[in-house]
Amino acid sequence: MAGFRLADTDKETLAKKYFCIFCLLLLRDAMQTSCGHFYCQSCLVNLIQNATSMLMICLNDQKRLQPNEVFADKFMRREILALVVHCTFKDDGCIWKGEVRHLENHTSTCEFLKIPCVHPECGVLVKKLILLNIWKRNACTD
Repeated sequence: MAGFRLADTDKETLAKKYFCIFCLLLLRDAMQTSCGHFYCQSCLVNLIQNATSMLMICLNDQKRLQPNEVFADKFMRREILALVVHCTFKDDGCIWKGEVRHLENHTSTCEFLKIPCVHPECGVLVKKLILLNIWKRNACTD
C-alpha cells in the first residue's frame, strides 16, 4: 500500500522529507536508503531493477542500491505517525484533525467519504453523509 493521502492544506505545509520519492504521498512505513532518501516500504518494490540480485536504483540520485543499503527508519516512522493532520476530506467539509496514526481509522468512517451510489447502474460517487441522510428519511420510523 502506498503512502497516506493528505488534505491539500497538509501537503503544502509539511516538510518535503516526509514524502515518498516514488508515490509522492506521506511516507507509510518509512524506509531510508544509504544515500539518505526515503520511500514507503511498499514503494521499494518499484525500484527493483534486477529480480535476481534485488538491485535497486534510487530515483533521486540514480545510486545503485543493494538490499542491505535500505533500512526501516523507526525514528522517521514514529515522527510521521505523531504528525497532526486534517482529514483527507477537509475540502469536502470534514473538520477532523488528529495524528497520522488515527487518520485511516477516521477516514474509513468519515461522513464525507465518497462511496458508490447504492444503485449499481448509477456509478456516481456520493458522500456517505448524504446517503445516510437519505436512508434515515426513507427507512426510519422515528
